[in-house]
Parts: sequence; structure tokens; C-alpha cells
Amino acid sequence: MRLLFQSLLAIIVFSLAFYSCQPAVDCIGEGRDFIVVNFKSKSTGEDSLVVYDTIKAMSSDSIFYDFNDTLSTFNLPLNINATQATYLFRKAGFDTTIVVSYQVQTSIIDDLCPPDVIFFNLDTLSTSFDSLVVTDKTLFQNSNANFEIYK
Repeated sequence: MRLLFQSLLAIIVFSLAFYSCQPAVDCIGEGRDFIVVNFKSKSTGEDSLVVYDTIKAMSSDSIFYDFNDTLSTFNLPLNINATQATYLFRKAGFDTTIVVSYQVQTSIIDDLCPPDVIFFNLDTLSTSFDSLVVTDKTLFQNSNANFEIYK
């Protein structure tokens, strides 16, 4: 019995030592899968709160913001299987749209991790907003707004 206990203890200690020395896999990618849109005041350049009844992607039935959300910054998701997206902003029955184009790059960090996806070359194909500025064409975790809309 004592020999069995010593053998099990040795196996446990060896296993812990072996696995604790293995390098940890960091599966956190650098990319993000949404556009950051920031509304700004034309007169001051400061963040400006806006209210929309609905904000949605035209290619899906998902509504991202609804029921009079009041924000100055909105996150709009992108589709990894597409290269452009159209977003509808509805307020009091009036629709405003942004059509964006982008490219997608997928890379493998480690076999144990899911693919890392980077969206880049972000641009507007068309918009019905009066003033939209592209401020960052690549979507990274720590980057700022990609679009600034002045109202």
C-alpha cells in the first residue's frame, strides 16, 4: 500500500512539473470584428449624444441598437465572409445609411487557438450622412474610432 501511494505521488509530482514547464498558449488575437463609429459635434468636435430608433445591418435581421438608445459611440459588427456591409440608422422614420468596404486576413497563432481575423482597408463606398471621416482603416483591439460622423 505504501509503495502504491509513493508511486501515485511520484506520478502526480512529475505530471505537475512537466505541465507547469510547458509554455502557455496565448490565444488572444489582435483584431476585432466590429467598426467603432463615433458621433461628434460639428461646432466643438466633442463627442455628441445621438438617439436612433434602430441601427441594423441590411444583410441581416439583427438589430444592434433599438428603442431610442442614446450614445455617442456605436460598435457595428462585420461579417468575416463578406467584403462590404451596409448599415441603416433609422430615426423618426428617416433612414441614413453607410456602405463600407473592407478586406479580411486570417492567421493562425497556434494550433490550439482559433484563427485570428484582421479586418483592414476599411473605407466608405457611400453614405447619406453629411460629414463622415474615416479615422482608422484597420480594426485592432486597442485602436480608436474607425469613423467619426459630425452632426
